[in-house]
Amino acid sequence: MNATDRREILDLLTSFFDAMGAWESDCKSLFRRARQQEVPHLDAKKIATQSLESIFARYCSYSNIPARASYGAPHFSTIPVYGRDCEEVLDVQGDGDTATVFTQQRTAARFKFIYHLVRTEKGWRLEDNRETVNHDGSTSPWDL
Repeated sequence: MNATDRREILDLLTSFFDAMGAWESDCKSLFRRARQQEVPHLDAKKIATQSLESIFARYCSYSNIPARASYGAPHFSTIPVYGRDCEEVLDVQGDGDTATVFTQQRTAARFKFIYHLVRTEKGWRLEDNRETVNHDGSTSPWDL
Protein backbone atom coordinates (compact mmCIF):
# COMPACT_ATOMS: atom_id res chain seq x y z
CA MET A 1 0.00 0.00 0.00
CA ASN A 2 1.39 3.39 -0.90
CA ALA A 3 1.74 6.29 1.56
CA THR A 4 -1.01 8.36 -0.10
CA ASP A 5 -3.61 5.57 0.21
CA ARG A 6 -2.56 4.93 3.82
CA ARG A 7 -2.92 8.62 4.71
CA GLU A 8 -6.32 8.87 2.97
CA ILE A 9 -7.56 5.75 4.78
CA LEU A 10 -6.39 7.01 8.18
CA ASP A 11 -7.87 10.47 7.54
CA LEU A 12 -11.21 8.92 6.56
CA LEU A 13 -11.26 6.61 9.57
CA THR A 14 -10.37 9.28 12.15
CA SER A 15 -12.90 11.70 10.63
CA PHE A 16 -15.52 8.93 10.81
CA PHE A 17 -14.61 8.26 14.45
CA ASP A 18 -15.03 11.96 15.27
CA ALA A 19 -18.35 12.22 13.38
CA MET A 20 -19.70 9.13 15.15
CA GLY A 21 -18.49 10.45 18.52
CA ALA A 22 -20.36 13.71 17.92
CA TRP A 23 -23.42 11.72 16.79
CA GLU A 24 -23.39 9.63 19.98
CA SER A 25 -23.13 12.77 22.09
CA ASP A 26 -25.97 14.42 20.15
CA CYS A 27 -28.11 11.29 20.58
CA LYS A 28 -27.60 11.27 24.34
CA SER A 29 -28.77 14.87 24.53
CA LEU A 30 -31.63 14.33 22.08
CA PHE A 31 -33.04 11.27 23.84
CA ARG A 32 -32.61 12.92 27.25
CA ARG A 33 -34.82 15.72 25.91
CA ALA A 34 -37.28 13.10 24.64
CA ARG A 35 -37.43 11.45 28.10
CA GLN A 36 -38.16 14.88 29.57
CA GLN A 37 -40.91 15.25 26.93
CA GLU A 38 -39.26 18.30 25.37
CA VAL A 39 -39.08 16.47 22.04
CA PRO A 40 -41.50 13.76 20.85
CA HIS A 41 -39.75 10.36 20.98
CA LEU A 42 -40.62 9.55 17.36
CA ASP A 43 -39.08 12.86 16.27
CA ALA A 44 -35.91 12.05 18.24
CA LYS A 45 -35.65 8.67 16.49
CA LYS A 46 -36.15 10.28 13.09
CA ILE A 47 -33.55 13.01 13.73
CA ALA A 48 -30.98 10.50 15.04
CA THR A 49 -31.53 8.13 12.11
CA GLN A 50 -31.28 10.91 9.52
CA SER A 51 -28.09 12.18 11.13
CA LEU A 52 -26.60 8.67 11.13
CA GLU A 53 -27.55 8.16 7.48
CA SER A 54 -25.84 11.46 6.65
CA ILE A 55 -22.62 10.25 8.31
CA PHE A 56 -22.79 6.96 6.43
CA ALA A 57 -23.37 8.81 3.14
CA ARG A 58 -20.17 10.75 3.73
CA TYR A 59 -17.89 7.96 5.00
CA CYS A 60 -19.31 4.61 3.90
CA SER A 61 -19.68 2.76 0.63
CA TYR A 62 -23.47 2.82 1.11
CA SER A 63 -25.74 4.69 3.48
CA ASN A 64 -29.22 3.25 3.26
CA ILE A 65 -30.27 1.95 6.66
CA PRO A 66 -26.99 1.55 8.52
CA ALA A 67 -27.13 -1.67 10.55
CA ARG A 68 -27.23 0.18 13.87
CA ALA A 69 -30.37 2.01 12.70
CA SER A 70 -32.23 -1.12 11.56
CA TYR A 71 -33.53 -1.98 15.04
CA GLY A 72 -36.31 0.62 14.94
CA ALA A 73 -34.19 3.19 16.78
CA PRO A 74 -30.51 3.98 16.28
CA HIS A 75 -28.28 2.21 18.79
CA PHE A 76 -25.69 4.42 20.48
CA SER A 77 -23.37 4.06 23.44
CA THR A 78 -23.86 6.07 26.60
CA ILE A 79 -20.09 6.19 27.16
CA PRO A 80 -17.73 7.59 24.52
CA VAL A 81 -16.63 4.80 22.20
CA TYR A 82 -16.03 6.80 19.03
CA GLY A 83 -13.48 9.54 18.47
CA ARG A 84 -9.87 9.67 17.34
CA ASP A 85 -8.75 9.51 20.99
CA CYS A 86 -10.94 6.49 21.74
CA GLU A 87 -9.45 4.04 19.24
CA GLU A 88 -5.84 3.36 18.28
CA VAL A 89 -4.92 2.18 14.78
CA LEU A 90 -2.66 -0.87 15.05
CA ASP A 91 -2.13 -1.72 11.37
CA VAL A 92 -3.31 -0.83 7.87
CA GLN A 93 -3.14 -3.43 5.11
CA GLY A 94 -4.29 -3.12 1.55
CA ASP A 95 -4.15 -4.47 -1.94
CA GLY A 96 -5.51 -2.51 -4.87
CA ASP A 97 -8.97 -1.15 -4.14
CA THR A 98 -9.50 -2.85 -0.76
CA ALA A 99 -7.98 -2.21 2.63
CA THR A 100 -8.23 -3.56 6.16
CA VAL A 101 -7.55 -1.56 9.29
CA PHE A 102 -6.91 -3.14 12.69
CA THR A 103 -7.67 -1.06 15.79
CA GLN A 104 -7.84 -1.30 19.59
CA GLN A 105 -10.28 0.69 21.70
CA ARG A 106 -8.70 2.88 24.37
CA THR A 107 -12.02 3.22 26.23
CA ALA A 108 -14.99 1.09 27.17
CA ALA A 109 -14.32 -2.65 26.79
CA ARG A 110 -11.06 -2.14 24.85
CA PHE A 111 -12.23 -4.30 21.95
CA LYS A 112 -10.01 -4.97 18.97
CA PHE A 113 -11.75 -4.19 15.69
CA ILE A 114 -11.20 -4.87 12.01
CA TYR A 115 -12.53 -2.32 9.52
CA HIS A 116 -12.92 -3.07 5.83
CA LEU A 117 -12.63 -0.29 3.26
CA VAL A 118 -13.08 -0.09 -0.47
CA ARG A 119 -11.95 2.52 -2.98
CA THR A 120 -14.95 4.01 -4.79
CA GLU A 121 -15.38 6.82 -7.30
CA LYS A 122 -15.62 9.10 -4.21
CA GLY A 123 -12.36 7.78 -2.73
CA TRP A 124 -11.87 5.37 0.17
CA ARG A 125 -15.07 4.40 2.01
CA LEU A 126 -15.87 2.15 4.96
CA GLU A 127 -18.05 -0.88 4.48
CA ASP A 128 -20.70 -1.53 7.15
CA ASN A 129 -19.07 -4.77 8.19
CA ARG A 130 -16.66 -4.05 11.04
CA GLU A 131 -15.63 -7.11 13.02
CA THR A 132 -14.53 -7.59 16.59
CA VAL A 133 -11.65 -9.93 17.39
CA ASN A 134 -12.61 -12.48 20.01
CA HIS A 135 -10.25 -13.76 22.71
CA ASP A 136 -9.65 -16.96 20.74
CA GLY A 137 -8.66 -15.00 17.61
CA SER A 138 -11.91 -15.62 15.76
CA THR A 139 -13.97 -12.67 14.55
CA SER A 140 -17.63 -11.67 14.90
CA PRO A 141 -19.65 -9.08 12.96
CA TRP A 142 -20.07 -5.78 14.80
CA ASP A 143 -22.16 -2.87 13.52
CA LEU A 144 -20.34 0.35 12.73
